Amino acid sequence: AGLAYHPATDLEAVRVVGEAAAPGGKCLLFDDSARFAFRYEPYVSMAMSYMSGPVLDRFALRFDSSAVMVHEWRDDASPYLAGPAFKIAAGGLHINNVNVASLMPGA
Repeated sequence: AGLAYHPATDLEAVRVVGEAAAPGGKCLLFDDSARFAFRYEPYVSMAMSYMSGPVLDRFALRFDSSAVMVHEWRDDASPYLAGPAFKIAAGGLHINNVNVASLMPGA
């Protein structure tokens, strides 16, 4: 609820699937492919209307060895201002383009 899926016309790009290992037995599956117009697709976004205080974002993630995943907080200005962000790529967790931890694909 509340997520916007992109590209909105491709219903297979991001979808809920049953996954026994996932919390609650379900997860979002991002099905990447060369068919998308932009390298950053597919993705999900959510508009929030939170004004002050701490915010916690928590999720579990399983990825394969070729995955590139970016999680970034942004405002809705144009051009946007980015806030906290990280990237998972090449088996590592990257913050500000620095590999800060090794990660095991499939775990």
